[in-house]
Amino acid sequence: TDEIFEAARADCGKTNAEWFFERKSILADCALAISQLHRWMRPVHAASPFWMQPATSYTLHEPFGTVLVVAPWNYPITLAIQPLVGAFAAGNTAVLKPSELAPHQSRVLAKLLPQYIDSSALLVVEGGVEVSKAVIQQPFDFVFYTGGPAVGSHVAQECSKRLTPFCLELGGKSPTLVDKSVDLVVACNRIVQGKYANAGQVRSARQPFLSPPPPTSCSTGAWRRPYACLVLLLNPSCSLPTFLSDLFTCPNARARRPALHQTMFWYIRKSGMISSRR
Repeated sequence: TDEIFEAARADCGKTNAEWFFERKSILADCALAISQLHRWMRPVHAASPFWMQPATSYTLHEPFGTVLVVAPWNYPITLAIQPLVGAFAAGNTAVLKPSELAPHQSRVLAKLLPQYIDSSALLVVEGGVEVSKAVIQQPFDFVFYTGGPAVGSHVAQECSKRLTPFCLELGGKSPTLVDKSVDLVVACNRIVQGKYANAGQVRSARQPFLSPPPPTSCSTGAWRRPYACLVLLLNPSCSLPTFLSDLFTCPNARARRPALHQTMFWYIRKSGMISSRR
């Protein structure tokens, strides 16, 4: 795990705490598959039509065959291994395409996985966009893709040409609604914490931000400054200051995580976002 952690830190600036929780989630999935596999394999009884009596009917779960797993760059280790756990538990073989945007983690997956999984069960394919396009055109029996809607649409089109079943785990919006009854200082602290977890590259990041206008009778205390800062940071129609915009919009935003965290802490603290209340 040390080698994996070093790769995650090189690509994304991962901390020990972040990698601890990712590793635990992977191990939990493995433990769940091991403990429940005998139940998942059981035939499921089904009712038989009356004209087929005294027949007995049941549903028998069978593997698809060869599964393609396309991993994203925001959680390149976790979202590569977890789908593989499900694929292998179901009896499939798999082809893994790690994200080229996390090159250190892609290389460590290509190096370590063949040491523990037989080559007849798993193939790791590295490469850029052209390799991804070539891989997705192959006749797989099932495709599992994690990423954005644009590429997901292309994956769906390619699978539809061959009637290949697929699963798309796509990013989306997580609207945040704040009404007048909440403690805004507490809400702001919690919302911003969730918004910038994993440098903002997580599906549960809060966006868009919906709230009533601040009361005009409110003083310049705990209500106004957090509200103004929160609207600025979470509302996509607002413009971020240049130094923040550069951090969030660059393609390798996560590689600049230390600068992002330091700058965000300073900006939120200056804007009155930091509170001792929880």
